[in-house]
Formats: sequence, structure tokens, C-alpha cells
Amino acid sequence: MNEVFPMGFWNYPQITDYPLSKVKDWADLGMTITQSPGFDPAVHDKKLMHEVLDESQKFDLRLIIRDSRSLWTGSKDRENYRREFKAACADFGGHPGTYGFFVGDEPRTEAEYGDCFSALTIQHEEAPELLPHLNLLPYWKGAENSWLCGKSFGDWAADFTRRSKIDFLSYDHYAQMNPGEDGTDQYFLNLRLYSGAAKAAGIPFWTTLCA
Repeated sequence: MNEVFPMGFWNYPQITDYPLSKVKDWADLGMTITQSPGFDPAVHDKKLMHEVLDESQKFDLRLIIRDSRSLWTGSKDRENYRREFKAACADFGGHPGTYGFFVGDEPRTEAEYGDCFSALTIQHEEAPELLPHLNLLPYWKGAENSWLCGKSFGDWAADFTRRSKIDFLSYDHYAQMNPGEDGTDQYFLNLRLYSGAAKAAGIPFWTTLCA
């Protein structure tokens, strides 16, 4: 697939609750790379995800598969995570409509970062042709004492990208919806921080906005 500008959205419903006809709506809205509905192999039939992937491919859309087996929250047991992720890859990784697997959202402690690093390493090893998606927190004043674990944003980002070998930086930030100038200032501050970190690491960055 040729490079495209990534336009997508958070896709919260489970695969059983999602009409297949919605895929055309994604295309009509200009989506290019987006999340799939949620999938849990314990309760869902994988043919439903294949139907969504097949339908997406008709519109040149690629999906980030939101599969419970790919989440970093399950990676404390690396051997089991590898086994589960290999099964997810066997189910969906070879479909031409698959862009990658969702790793998870907003880690905020050293232990959670460690689990993310484990998940990303295993995904890169088992599916080097795919691009895992991990979403990060936005910066706010005082974040140095919370999710940045005592580091400046620049130091944290350099360490994070080096250790994770992540393919692109993705973060969400919704303060631009706030009234007044503070939200706008926060929006541009995050855009500057993350774009700078991505440029320093030589990788792209994605920003997620409330729309």
C-alpha cells in the first residue's frame, strides 16, 4: 500500500455490536487507517473481524486490530503474551487490510512502560511487517512528577523511543476543546513537544483530537 495520511478514530464498540455497513461511512468520511471494533477470541467469532477487514479493503482502508490478545496489559507473562499474540497474528495478521495491532492506551508508570516495551518487542519480532499502535498521554504542567517519572519531557521521550523502538509516536490531547486560550496553548505545546520528539527519533507522530 502506498503511503497515505493517517486519518482514523477511536472505535469503541465490540465486533458483535458493529454493523458492517458502517465501513462505507468510514470511507465517506475520509478515513485511511483506523481502529477495528473490539475483538475477544473467548466470546467473538473471528469470521466477523475478517468480514470487517474484507469490507475495509474494498475502500482501501487499513485497520489497527483491537484484539484483547495484543494489549500490553497482558505482557507481564512474556511467554504467554507471545503465544497469544502469535495466535492473533495467525487469525488476522496476514490479511492485507491489517495495518497492525493495538498495544493499548496511556501507560503512566515505569512498570507499565516496561510491559509496553515487552509487548512492542514481541510484536516486532513476531510480525515485523506490521506497525503496532500504542497511544500515549498528553503533556501537562506537573507531568514531570507523574507519568514522566521525574524526567523532563525531552529526556523521557528520548529514553522511551530508544527503549521501545516504537514505529511512530501517538498521543491524545483534548484541551483545545476548553474555552479560553489555555486549551489552545496546551494544544500547540503538545504538538511542539511530540513533533520535536518524533523528529529527534526519526519517526512520524500522530495526534488524536476530540472532534
